[in-house]
Amino acid sequence: MYIDHRYEVLESLGSGSWANVYRVRDIRSNKLFSLKLFQYLSSEELYRYFSAEDMHHITKIEHPNLSHVVDFGHVGDHVYFISEYFEGKTLANFRFSKARINLIYDIVVQICYALHALHNQNILHKDLKLENVLYRMEGSQILINLIDYGFSKVDPSRDSQHVSGTLPYIAPELLMGQQPTPRSDFYSLGVLLYRLCTGSFPFSVDQLNALITGGYQYFIPNFPSTLNKNIPPELERFILRLLERNPENRFQSGQEIIGYINRIHHDEFPFSASWSIVNTMRFNSYIVREKYSHQILDFVPSVTNSNGKIVSVIGGDGLGKDSILSLFRYHLLGGEFFLFDYFCTRTDHEAFFALIKEYVQSLSEEEVEGHEFLAQISNKFKQYLFAGEQEAKALSQSAEELKLDFESVKSLLVHLSQYKPIIFIIRNFQYVNRHTIDFINFMSPLLVQKRMMIVLSCNDFNKVSQINHTVMINLPFLDVNESKSYINKLLPVSAPDHLCTDLYRRSSGNPHFIREILIDLVQRKSIVLEDDIIFPESLEDYQLPSRLLHSIYSRMSHLTSQNYALLQKLSIVQTRLSRELIIYILKLKDTELYNLLNDATYNEILSKNGKYYSFSFIEAKSRMFSESDRKVHVLVSKRILKFYARKEIVDKETCLGLIQNAYIAQDLQSARAYYLKLSNLLSEDYEQSEAYDAMLSVLKLDFDPRTEVESKEIIRDLAIFQEKTELTGFFERAGFLLDNADLIPELFEKYHCIGTILLMREDNIAALESFQKAETLMATGKHQLLVWLSYIQVYLRTDIEKAKQYLDLALDSELPLDLSIVFTDRLAVYYGHKKDYDRAIKTLEDFLSTLPPEHNTKVMVRLASMHNDLGVFYSDLKNIEEATEHLNLALSIWKRYNIRRFWGLIYNNLSDLYLKQGITVQSNSYSQLAYKYANELNLTSIKALALLNMGEAKIKMGEFRRAETLLISCRDLIKSIGSVTYIDAVQRNLALAKSKIMGFGHYYEFILESHPELTRGKLSEINPLVKTYFYYLNEMMSPKKLRKLLSSNVQINFKHLHEEEFHHNVLSLIAMAEQNWEKALAELKLAIRHAGEINNIYAINVFYILETMCHYGLGDYAKAQELIDKARVISTE
Repeated sequence: MYIDHRYEVLESLGSGSWANVYRVRDIRSNKLFSLKLFQYLSSEELYRYFSAEDMHHITKIEHPNLSHVVDFGHVGDHVYFISEYFEGKTLANFRFSKARINLIYDIVVQICYALHALHNQNILHKDLKLENVLYRMEGSQILINLIDYGFSKVDPSRDSQHVSGTLPYIAPELLMGQQPTPRSDFYSLGVLLYRLCTGSFPFSVDQLNALITGGYQYFIPNFPSTLNKNIPPELERFILRLLERNPENRFQSGQEIIGYINRIHHDEFPFSASWSIVNTMRFNSYIVREKYSHQILDFVPSVTNSNGKIVSVIGGDGLGKDSILSLFRYHLLGGEFFLFDYFCTRTDHEAFFALIKEYVQSLSEEEVEGHEFLAQISNKFKQYLFAGEQEAKALSQSAEELKLDFESVKSLLVHLSQYKPIIFIIRNFQYVNRHTIDFINFMSPLLVQKRMMIVLSCNDFNKVSQINHTVMINLPFLDVNESKSYINKLLPVSAPDHLCTDLYRRSSGNPHFIREILIDLVQRKSIVLEDDIIFPESLEDYQLPSRLLHSIYSRMSHLTSQNYALLQKLSIVQTRLSRELIIYILKLKDTELYNLLNDATYNEILSKNGKYYSFSFIEAKSRMFSESDRKVHVLVSKRILKFYARKEIVDKETCLGLIQNAYIAQDLQSARAYYLKLSNLLSEDYEQSEAYDAMLSVLKLDFDPRTEVESKEIIRDLAIFQEKTELTGFFERAGFLLDNADLIPELFEKYHCIGTILLMREDNIAALESFQKAETLMATGKHQLLVWLSYIQVYLRTDIEKAKQYLDLALDSELPLDLSIVFTDRLAVYYGHKKDYDRAIKTLEDFLSTLPPEHNTKVMVRLASMHNDLGVFYSDLKNIEEATEHLNLALSIWKRYNIRRFWGLIYNNLSDLYLKQGITVQSNSYSQLAYKYANELNLTSIKALALLNMGEAKIKMGEFRRAETLLISCRDLIKSIGSVTYIDAVQRNLALAKSKIMGFGHYYEFILESHPELTRGKLSEINPLVKTYFYYLNEMMSPKKLRKLLSSNVQINFKHLHEEEFHHNVLSLIAMAEQNWEKALAELKLAIRHAGEINNIYAINVFYILETMCHYGLGDYAKAQELIDKARVISTE
């Protein structure tokens, strides 16, 4: 008995309510399979349960512990599927004993491996039972194989045989009509184990029926050990957890189950995240491009109406040709068509004749005798059909006999097509021999009038081009978004965008390449998916696995020799390839160009994006480039430069390509010119880092004597580079300039640039020396202004009165707008140093009110500095609203223009602003951002300030030891550059942090040593140190000293200093120490009002706590509780 002309039935393996199962032999491969024929369901009924897409999905799931469903087919009006044959028994035949405990755990683990593979593909088994788990012993090892997954439909109303056989395995939530989840499969696993170890089900059919009908909602199984004393306690607890009534109380995943087993059992079963993801990608990387299957399906109605077609699906390995053809076929399993499906190989390539042979072999003797076409065929063909291929090869055949055989097969196909349409599916068409192509061309004129369709897949365009009148469907690579979607489907977490971009570039959007590269990266530990998820920063230097290289080289081998030679020349081109450029480089006619592009694109050597072409794989381009002669490299590169010489370059990609070709052509002047262009293009897009690097490359070429650059051009380049260094803060990259200073002519720009770099390195003395040298080389009025500005920047750090002298000189001069902004801003900073914040603010706001509305990048960046400084001044005056507005405005400008140099500065200022408001969590977050961006550019002072702010925030958050660590790090950073900036604040906060750790006595010792005037009652200002001293005295219960300290320093104007909140707080503390609760409450009310004016949440919360103490002292416990609750809410927020 044969099924579908191809599968010889060897024995029946069993039957069920829907289907019969057979062991069969595939007459093509001689392999054994299990075949399940749904002979109790028509194909129409089956399609109601399973779509073609479902069928195809199941065939794509492979795992060592799953019975792989290889294919679906039809016979008569019934669908069947074949799966790999597993020689073994069902677990119903397994006998549990105490000595086989280890095997039980091994069985569970292998079942979990299989379930994990299914669940990762959003497929549930839904029919897990002893009869659906096969096993085989190999020595002391057990091998497990799950069968019948993905086909079961829950239907408790089936006959009693089904109820008694499958119902006990069904999870309670499913019996009550809820949707299945992976935990439903784990419940079935629990029942399977219970049955395997005890011989009984955990619940009776009556109990389950009661659950279904709603008569009973909860029941407890007998403990397994009461039925079999050989079951150890840990195994019993494991089984009972699987059988939990509530799915939430069961195990959540196969990984969790295996981890649990590893803890209770002495074996260590593997299940790392990396191991899991590799197996998931290797066995379950399901993808199907449905629209192409549907595109082929669209031809079927025409074929049914006697308008046949030849359809060729062309695409390289890994693009899913087989999946497309399989899905196409799975839509047609209703019996309405003769379906013939053939895989060609290097040895099996007689597609049509092999299919005819299968058809004839499945006929009875009477049917064979009744076929007239067999009487007219050649002896060679007869031997092939009825004896064997080897016998047929021994016979020769004339052209006349071959034509006769073609006619005979044609008559058979015409005859069959009268009964129902015929569809031939031929895969791997690249392997067919010339007779198959000749036969298709022989049939081609007839097909358009018959109910016949030939669908073939091929990875070799030149093979397909030999077929007459074929419809070509070219499978493109996945696009960027499709590739990203597929990558994220394969991985358990979303991949970063840069990795998706790199993967797309290296794979060219080929799904097979994407999967294999990801597997390779995981195995090389370039991707780590354990506790910490790590992705590679770049795939720039990544080398493809050899199997993928071979696939690329195989594509290259399909090219004609003429086109291969042309592509070798194109591999030298580093820009995108337009048709115009290709014609110019290769000097081609239109027909030659058409043939080249067809050959290259269909064989996936070139890809087209818009109007441009590029090499699909850098490996193909590199190989062709290396195969070309060095002289050809130079000649082609010169030709490319000539092509672009009169064209305006408006994109960065072309610029980069031309730079590469300029170097190949050894044309350094062209390389320099295109680097300058590239820097401008990058600057226009605010890609400041890349623009800086491009300008740095220009300077390196300037100082190379082979480039022969004129002095005026070097002057211009140095001036641009100085501006970019000042703008971006990338001074560390400019080390090249310092190292090669001897190569630079003695120019103003040389020393101005070097001074800028040294100033940013915070080497003030060396910077000043360079600026002084620049002053001796001044040639213009602008040079003088730039020198004054440089002096001001140095002296604002070292001698502010000298800075003021140069500010006066500059502001008396005629200034361009950008310099007018920066000098005015520096003047305001000078006033800020003098604590004259009102004058600083007025200076800036008066200037801003006169500015026109539109400005260039340089002006906008300098304006952002003004807004930043305004924000700082308003912050010092505790005008939170104005400070917030200006700081956020500065941040938005620097973000818009991507000026990362100032991000650390602005985030520090925002951190300080939130610190003033007591919003410590937000302040700490901004400090961390400040440190991050300052660290990128190694801006030491900014990093130190970030650490100081973090330390202060941690003190307010009560994390004193962490604060101490941060403050010590801050102090060390400051000392590393020989600075004293922030040292006082660091020492003060360190003393406070240590006093919280060691006691307030430590803080008093610090004051006594560093600020003894405080202990003598002398105040010159109100700063954090003074405030802490007041609080120290309060802690020491010294209200008289507090009152004396206030009364003996009447010169302190708390209102003028914007310290009213602190003043009333101190007065409240004095009143509380004297137990004058009413007075304390009155002062706290005023303190809260002033704290609210500057939105100091931290202070307000402290005052609520102090008010609570007052109300407690007055005996008003309800009000005290109300305030405690309010303070608790604020603290939580």
